[in-house]
Amino acid sequence: KECYLNFDDSVFCDSVLATNVSRQECCCSLGAGWGDHCEIYPCPVLNSIEFHTLCPDGKGFILDETILNYGIPTHRDIDECSLFGEEICKEGKCVNTQPGYECYCKQGFYYDANLLECVDVDECLDESNCVNGRCENTRGSFHCACPASTTYDPAQKKCIPTSKIDKVTDRRDVCWQLRGEDGMCSSPFGGQQLTYEECCCRHGKGWGYQCHACPPRSPGSNCQSGPSESNSFWDFNTPFGEVHKEADSSEEDSDECRCLNGRCVRTQQGSVCECPTGFQLDSTRTRCL
Repeated sequence: KECYLNFDDSVFCDSVLATNVSRQECCCSLGAGWGDHCEIYPCPVLNSIEFHTLCPDGKGFILDETILNYGIPTHRDIDECSLFGEEICKEGKCVNTQPGYECYCKQGFYYDANLLECVDVDECLDESNCVNGRCENTRGSFHCACPASTTYDPAQKKCIPTSKIDKVTDRRDVCWQLRGEDGMCSSPFGGQQLTYEECCCRHGKGWGYQCHACPPRSPGSNCQSGPSESNSFWDFNTPFGEVHKEADSSEEDSDECRCLNGRCVRTQQGSVCECPTGFQLDSTRTRCL
């Protein structure tokens, strides 16, 4: 039968979590009602006698008669991620736990337990993210538009005089050769860290641990730009200085380290995948979940 998320909702017929599930699987996990074609039987109230009868091992577990312990059926964890799929973790990565589950969202998103999906964080609600500028929220990030003669410095989170920008552009970080529409960077360039100018003017599509977008390169461009939280330019009064020599192609090995949602870091033993706070490296050691 079908498992329903909201029994009292006026459109509860549209709140189907899964089909072809047992009453235990539904009511002992996330379900509010169970039935067929909108003929729904309410799930028992948590901690009631009826609930303990149906779910003797508590929420998140069911009795499994195929697993016996001295002839007695034992409890089994309900894998909500397999049972309900994307319905409980839209736009995120669902990971089963015992009991329950965790929904991991991409950077710039948070999990809304009521909507059961990853929702964009409005960074502009925090005024400290764009001091002296105009904050514009984007999906998964934000853009800080600065007044004339000033430039956004992501380290200080504020617009600073362009005359001081040389100190910012001296910083070196990872240069990404690919940046997807979802704002995720991959394929780090070589094994060296580059300045924003070196990366975006010659090699990459994204720069830095936060995957700042490089502006599109065009013929005749003097590359008068710098890192921001979106695709917009940093304007300079003068063209960039001399760009360092391009790295020897023998040093470039973008296939050596594959690191989805994380950052490739080169060590003496080779390249490793480093994950941001809140993420863990999976068993293949190529993805941060």
